[in-house]
Amino acid sequence: MKHRRSFSLVGALFAVTALGYPGAGSGAPPDARDQRVLQAALLHLVADPGFVMPGAARDGRSIVLSSRSATGTGMIESYQMRSDVGSALTIPDDLEKDLLRRNATSQGSSVVVSFGGSNLDSRITVADLTTGEPPAIERRPPFSERFPQARGWVEPWLPGYSKDGRRAIIRAWVGPSPHGASVTVLLERSGRSWVVRWSRIAHYA
Repeated sequence: MKHRRSFSLVGALFAVTALGYPGAGSGAPPDARDQRVLQAALLHLVADPGFVMPGAARDGRSIVLSSRSATGTGMIESYQMRSDVGSALTIPDDLEKDLLRRNATSQGSSVVVSFGGSNLDSRITVADLTTGEPPAIERRPPFSERFPQARGWVEPWLPGYSKDGRRAIIRAWVGPSPHGASVTVLLERSGRSWVVRWSRIAHYA
């Protein structure tokens, strides 16, 4: 599902630092549950006709996952997420709180983890998308040349979970996009699997 709205001033400030947040600290790698949730969300995007990223293959059959998590905490604050998903969708409070808890340190900086060792579906390519200078992911060579079969890239934060462990929220930067874009995905556990209940993409002007 495609969703356009203006980027708030606060969100814009965090977007500038999202690819090189100076206060970021390292954290524990994603566990098996995190990997299952991420995989379900990413494969949903591969199949979603609304996931259209300029500079990526519209008919691609794969997706690229950044080898490290997104940084900064502004984009996972409640006000920014609610602005991005709109009033028609609701993010439960416990999911919001756990998302922020897992991705922020007690000093207010962000936690950075590696997705490099994740055991994921073959349609998901884990790659280092940084060059050390923002906007790192958009620099040459073009994404479409590096990953001609990919529908886009995703740089997520660690998932947040409900108190009963049956729901999860994914928040991530996505691209390539000339002005930045994000996705929010709500999932529910069904047996041993995770199912996407809704997703919303925000393209920033």
